This record gives sequence, structure tokens and C-alpha cells, in this order.
Amino acid sequence: MNSKELILIRHGKSSWDSAATTDFERPLNERGVRDSRRLGGFVAEQGWEPRWVISSPALRASTTCDLVCDPLNVPSTRIWRDRRVYEAGLQTLKNVIGETPDLPGRLFLIGHNPGLESLLLELCPDAPVMDSGKLFTTANLARIGLPGRWDDLSAGAGRLLDLVRPGDLG
Repeated sequence: MNSKELILIRHGKSSWDSAATTDFERPLNERGVRDSRRLGGFVAEQGWEPRWVISSPALRASTTCDLVCDPLNVPSTRIWRDRRVYEAGLQTLKNVIGETPDLPGRLFLIGHNPGLESLLLELCPDAPVMDSGKLFTTANLARIGLPGRWDDLSAGAGRLLDLVRPGDLG
């Protein structure tokens, strides 16, 4: 059995005041850039280098991906931007992850809610909700330990190792 880690990362806070003509083109706002950059620094300090990264190609997620992966010097050949991650529900995200080569290591999945939150709750039903009632807000990271294969993500199979929110980073 190969040990694996899945790190879910929700994109940073986006700008609703931008000149973007579509939701897909919406950029990060200043806070989103700052939080994503801090998250990247934190991930690098922890030594959580990914074997692979799958990101939504939407501008806010793609920019978050770049800001998180930059301090880790992740080669572009290990970063896949998959259109299916944009607006994906639980099953689509599981399908995308399931296509990852079945090798031990760490996979980053960078995308959007409600899909990421659904996946987190599917794998780790006891994930702690904030006092506000929210679980996975912008620029959040969930590190999940998984047994078995990437294409066998069964309900409750994950072990939540870390749940990091921008406010935790000081």
C-alpha cells in the first residue's frame, strides 16, 4: 500500500471589482495575493513539496497555484491545469485525482468551492468548522493522509493532518 498526501488549496480572495468579463477571468485581489504568497511560504517551510499539482485554470486559482508553488520551485512539467476542476463537483474532482499516476507522494489540488469543501468532507467527515459555520474559506489548505490508490478515494478514508487558514499564518 502506497502512502499518499492530498493537499487541497482553495484559491485566494478574488476581486469582484475587476474589469473581468467572466467569472473564469476574475483575478485575485490584494488580500488574495498576500494570503496565497504567505501560504506558499508556509508550505515551503514545512517541506511539503508536491509530486504533482493539479489546478483549475481559472485566473484566481491559477495565480494562487503560481504563488504557492513558486517558493517550492515546482517545475512546470509537474503542474497540470485541468479545466474540469473549474466549477467541479465532488465526483468530477475524484475522477481528476483518480487519473494521477499511482505512486507514493503528495498531490496539490488547487480549485474552488463548493467542490473542494465537498471533497474535504467526503474524505474527512470530522473536519472542524469555524465559529462562523464555514469550513474551507479562501486561501485555506487541508493536508489529508490517504491509504491506497488515487483512484480509490472512498468516504471517510482520509486522515486530516492539517487545516491551515490565512489567519493561522500570523
